[in-house]
Parts: sequence; structure tokens; C-alpha cells
Amino acid sequence: MADSDKNILITPRTDSSETPSIDFTGDNDSPMKMQIFDSGDLVFTGSSGTLFTISNDVSDALFQVNDVSGISLVDVNDSGAIRMAPNLSGGHLLIGYGQLSTLHSIANQSDRFQVNGSIYVDGDIKTATGVTIKPLGSALANNATGNPGDIKVDADYIYVCTATDTWKRAALQAW
Repeated sequence: MADSDKNILITPRTDSSETPSIDFTGDNDSPMKMQIFDSGDLVFTGSSGTLFTISNDVSDALFQVNDVSGISLVDVNDSGAIRMAPNLSGGHLLIGYGQLSTLHSIANQSDRFQVNGSIYVDGDIKTATGVTIKPLGSALANNATGNPGDIKVDADYIYVCTATDTWKRAALQAW
């Protein structure tokens, strides 16, 4: 494509039921289109499909980033929740990996959330199965409330809940 083929085409559609659009064509001859729908949604599409949607309805997803088939990869809703790959059972969230092709070299591709680096948590870590990892300020009583698998740590011991409200501990030693 020659530089002379680069173009921005605005199509208002004022007297038509068709959707108004702005078409962008660059020197790679891979056009992108921006359309405003009757709902007020602003949608960006590429040659492979819908890429990005901004909603004018604040009662649901405010914006979405989609894969080329229009399936949402990122949703941001009106309550401030951000969902990553909400409609994909095989989606991955990788943080701290430099290249997009990194997923193919990761040993355990079944792990959906992976971090290359440290994680800081200011509070408890809880699992869907009810297991909690919690920092303690003081020693834990043997019959303290807990679920099997819960882990707590203080300056002297690591505590593991082995049955409901039953704990075992191991002394921590400096080396």
C-alpha cells in the first residue's frame, strides 16, 4: 500500500438506520473501524472482529477488551470490578512476564494466575475451599477457630489446622 492510500473516512449516516462509523486505514492496509451504536456503545473493530467496547450504560460493563471473535478478555463494570478472561475457561493472567509468547514456555500451563516476582498482601489469603493463611500478632490457642488446611504464623511458630478448630504447630528456628 502506498502512503497515498492512508485515510480516515467519516460516515455520518444521519438519514439511515445504518451505524455511523469512522474508518482508519494505515500503510499496512489493515483497517480499523470505530462505530457508535443506538445504545451509545462505542465499538472498535479490526479486520478480525470486535477489539474494544466502551459502554454508555453505567449499569453493567463500562468497557471491554475482546479477542478477535468478540469474546471478552477484560471487563470493567460499574461497581469497579475488573474481570480478566471472564468467559474463557482457558484464560491466563500473567504478571511480570516480559513477552506475550511466555505462556508457551511456562512449565505448568494449567495455573491460570501466575506472577513472576513477589506478591504483597495486606491481609489474609483465602481460598475458595475455605482455607486461610493469616499472619498473627500473638500465639494461637490449640482450640482456636479454624478450618482444616488453615495456616497461621507468628514470630515463634507456624500453625496448621488439621481438623475443625484443632491446630498443630512447629517451632521456627533461626539459622
